Amino acid sequence: MNPVTNTIYVVNSNSNNVTVIDGATNATTTIATGTWPYAIAVNPVTNTIYVANHTSNNVTVIDGHTNATT
Repeated sequence: MNPVTNTIYVVNSNSNNVTVIDGATNATTTIATGTWPYAIAVNPVTNTIYVANHTSNNVTVIDGHTNATT
């Protein structure tokens, strides 16, 4: 969760994505990740989200302003 932006991030391991929930409106967005995402870290200062992907052995980086992966 990013308490600054009131945004919640939920890992969907079986679907290989992350659901982004707007805490104010409950609107959702889905963002593709690597294979078998299992952990999320949020930097509230930079609004950057890091998703560790177990099977693909990499990290997906999400820009919290645009929900685009970098």
